[in-house]
Amino acid sequence: MNIVIKKITSNEALIVRAPVLRKNQSPDLASIKEDNLSETFHFGGFIDNKIVATATIYPENRKHSQNEWRLRGMAVLDDYQLHGIGQLILKSCFNLIQNKNGKTIWCNARIRAINFYKKCGFVICSDKFDIPSIGAHFIMEKKL
Repeated sequence: MNIVIKKITSNEALIVRAPVLRKNQSPDLASIKEDNLSETFHFGGFIDNKIVATATIYPENRKHSQNEWRLRGMAVLDDYQLHGIGQLILKSCFNLIQNKNGKTIWCNARIRAINFYKKCGFVICSDKFDIPSIGAHFIMEKKL
């Protein structure tokens, strides 16, 4: 399996983000307000020129923190999960963040993604909370 990771547009990110993260909801709900900011970056994972995975990152500090980046819209199409594509996309995110002097990446992680993020070096740093119409989450972070 030849996997290629590269920067993509927000519209390309939605191709994967919508069916994975907003199943049975309007694809418009997969857009985020930061999608088209100049400091936002989208990565895509491709197999045979087909986009099968995506992640979006942008600078966003939490309270009392600096040089933090937020991960949003991390998604891999169901048929391509458990093949290491998500880990490869995260490595690209980590590299870009470090090149821009970022020190931490954080995200709101769905319960079913906790183990994936732990394998990638993230730790839980919040109590469980609910995002309406999506479900339970934890904030997770990784120091870079």
